[in-house]
Amino acid sequence: MLQSDDNFSRLQTDHDAAALERVIQEYWPLVLSVCRAQLHDEHEAEDATQETFLKLARQHHTITGNLAAWLTTVARTTAIDRLRRIIRQRQRHERLAESRTDPQAESRARLLQQAVLSGLPEALSAMDTTASELLRRRFLVGTPLRLLAADAEVSVATMSRRVATAVEQASLILEDMGLLGAGDLDLSELLQRLGGMGAEYFRDGHDWLTPEVCPSDDAGTGPLPATRRRRVGVVLSHEAIVTPNKNKVYIQEEEPGFMLRVLKDADVDLVALIDPGTADLGIIERLRRDYEIHAGLAHATDLAALETLDVIIMGLCFSLPYRVLRAVHAAVRAGVGLINDGWTAEHRFGANDPLALDLNLCRARRPHICRSDHQHFHNPGCVVAHHPATVGLPIGWAFETWGCGGFGVVKPDAQVIATTASTHPDEPPERPCLIAGSLGHGRVLSFDTVHGYRIIQNSPRPAQLFGNILDWLARPSRGIGV
Repeated sequence: MLQSDDNFSRLQTDHDAAALERVIQEYWPLVLSVCRAQLHDEHEAEDATQETFLKLARQHHTITGNLAAWLTTVARTTAIDRLRRIIRQRQRHERLAESRTDPQAESRARLLQQAVLSGLPEALSAMDTTASELLRRRFLVGTPLRLLAADAEVSVATMSRRVATAVEQASLILEDMGLLGAGDLDLSELLQRLGGMGAEYFRDGHDWLTPEVCPSDDAGTGPLPATRRRRVGVVLSHEAIVTPNKNKVYIQEEEPGFMLRVLKDADVDLVALIDPGTADLGIIERLRRDYEIHAGLAHATDLAALETLDVIIMGLCFSLPYRVLRAVHAAVRAGVGLINDGWTAEHRFGANDPLALDLNLCRARRPHICRSDHQHFHNPGCVVAHHPATVGLPIGWAFETWGCGGFGVVKPDAQVIATTASTHPDEPPERPCLIAGSLGHGRVLSFDTVHGYRIIQNSPRPAQLFGNILDWLARPSRGIGV
């Protein structure tokens, strides 16, 4: 293992992609054997192995002990997580099959549910306050995981584990109360089915179901006519997730979906836009589940499919495949709106790639300047202009921006809505960080910073602001005039 140790040292010190490949080749049999021992399915074991090495690529700089021991531990926990998900899916299918073949199964299940419901208020009151409130928000109010994660400033995966822990705590309390079979009941599914009945049944004094009140549009543009639900596509490119940029930096697994953390509008159908052949990969399945992208799947390279959407959301994708970049560009020119979280594909194809420039509403870009002191991660920003897409953001409203990306020379027909201060002597004192404009028949809102969703999230009325943005972007695709 001496050669692998040398390769791992180079990986940690130089972020050497070739060293990473050699480490993967050396340790692949070990990791695959650990995953096989847990999963007993070759395809699942290979997916878990790939996921383990992706974690190595992202976390190699944090490893201080023996690499083989670290990989063995991570592979085992990754495989166990996949196994638990497989078991839950199998149990749901078995219950469904039983209900179809056994005429008494449905009545028995209904009696068990009624028994559990009768004891649930007492169980919630006996739980830890934080866990009890989490169950209320997740299942009774129906708050999506992505919003719970954003409020707590944690990843969706972390919030999913917290919810699962709270459900397990409630199940154990119900068993202690003498409700036999409560542990065999999928309590999370039961809670999700409560809906409005649960709202009144479990109210305990404070009005935790009161919806957010959004004032009327003070610019007079008004919401879109309610002719149909808006179809919003979310780019989930597996290649962009597993491919580092030229500085050997990977995006976080969840970053393509970060913009959904501020989406509270129920009148939206979310469609996953994926690389061809990646629908069954664990990362893509997890992102779709955790961010509740349930309205369909489409290949991000399929222009005809993209043209059925009202808006495309493209999170941080600086290693986007060119075929995806080309299809999104064509769809926007045809009339589909685009929310662009900035720096699209520029690390792979260059800051001045024509298609990337168009989607960033720029005619040229200066290369990014990375600083070792991380001062660029907290730059002050300010709204400098009104725009129909950002009604509710007053001129002068201040916020923070993140990231060290290059800055663009904005197209003359685009409008700079907000700027951010530069902390680097070779950059202008201010640079654009929020730009709106048109590309062909479509409209684009470009966040020329990292995690532009934070600008929306920290705004005075984030839900209303994001709704206005979607409305403005979707108008051309619906044939509605400016």
